[in-house]
Amino acid sequence: MTQYLLLLYAPARDDVDPAERWAEMPRWNEVTRQLSEAGMLISNNALRPVESATTVRVRGGERELVDGPFAVTKEILAGYYLLECPDLDAALDAAARLPMAAWGSVEVRPVMTADQIPQPGEGQSVGLAHLAVESSDLVEEVSKLRQELDGDIAVHGSAQLVLEQLLRNHQFPRRHHCLGGPKH
Repeated sequence: MTQYLLLLYAPARDDVDPAERWAEMPRWNEVTRQLSEAGMLISNNALRPVESATTVRVRGGERELVDGPFAVTKEILAGYYLLECPDLDAALDAAARLPMAAWGSVEVRPVMTADQIPQPGEGQSVGLAHLAVESSDLVEEVSKLRQELDGDIAVHGSAQLVLEQLLRNHQFPRRHHCLGGPKH
């Protein structure tokens, strides 16, 4: 199973009375209980107000501290759920059940566990925008999949996640598999 981090974002300026938001706690408690009973919940917490944050940066070997968040944004990170799910669809279903999804947003990101982090000399490289895996085993598996699909595969968005799903289940359509729309 894969771990997914559900990052809960709330509007930075919420015109709703805070008491109204806290009145949603029974819904939060119910979803949390259901996730726990399903064996998916690893951890969850709300975060204190953004004003209590301290941002740490190291530049030129010197530590810099900034009170509050580093960036001013329209949404603030309000909390998280760490889940272990059989697949991305289960994580997305869980995210949609959280009350925050109705008035804020929930970002779902797969967690890269320690054993998945590429080590120097292992034939893997990490880019800032994507993870490029050059492992001969994975390349061989992807080549086999492409042959099965007659080379007709397009992947948009999170290529790493899609490849993991393909390799894990081999459950995908025979033609034009892609995220974000039809193949062009």
